[in-house]
Amino acid sequence: MAAGQFVSLFLFVVIPLLFLTVIVLLINVKKRIDKIETKLNHMPLNEEGRNKGDT
Repeated sequence: MAAGQFVSLFLFVVIPLLFLTVIVLLINVKKRIDKIETKLNHMPLNEEGRNKGDT
C-alpha cells in the first residue's frame, strides 16, 4: 500500500516539478542568449583593427 502512495506521489508531484524546472531553465537560457545577441548587434564593427592584424 505504501509503495502505491510513493508511485502516485512520484507521478503527480516529482515529474511535473522536473518538467517545470526544465522549462524555467530553458527560458533563462533563451533570455541570456537574447541579451548577448542584442549586445553583439549594438557593438560597432572594428574593421581597421582586424585589418591591422592581418598584415
